[in-house]
Amino acid sequence: MGPVLWSFDPDFLASLEKRRTEDERKSAETTRALFPGRHTDAELAELARRDVSERITLARSLSWRIALPANPPPIADADGGTELVDLLEVEFGLHEDLALKLNAASDRPRREVFFWLTWMRSSAWHRLAAPGLPPSRSPNVPAGITGLWVGCLLDQTHVLHWDHDTGWTRHPLPNPLPVPRFPGCP
Repeated sequence: MGPVLWSFDPDFLASLEKRRTEDERKSAETTRALFPGRHTDAELAELARRDVSERITLARSLSWRIALPANPPPIADADGGTELVDLLEVEFGLHEDLALKLNAASDRPRREVFFWLTWMRSSAWHRLAAPGLPPSRSPNVPAGITGLWVGCLLDQTHVLHWDHDTGWTRHPLPNPLPVPRFPGCP
């Protein structure tokens, strides 16, 4: 197959198998300490075996690999002076899996990508925000992507949306941004 890109280091998955016995022992001890006298040793061993097996199965299900191209195209670079649309195009080059994942949902009419710029990329955002103008050109997006949403974590006033039909539009954010509440958490 040649070089591949893994979502997990294959050695990590192998290490989970190597330490299975130790993890099962720790899981049984934890259950015994939390629920003293509730389970026999055989039940504890079975519960621990199932628990560890489920974790390893989950890790395997989250792992994937894709073949890397034999001659990858050069990836453009972006820095603090890069314009927003150029920056987005660089990000698409760095994250080719975005288009692959969205194209897998071909039954959906809207397949949009969301980019949140951190402080390291905020200068591209602020050059647009000061004059209040949308980007001057449409981005080159991979086939199958129907739209983009772009926001900056340092600017909670608005986000930008782009699609093939309407181009760039600005959308205000609620002030303050809603924060999810979780029962039992402060």
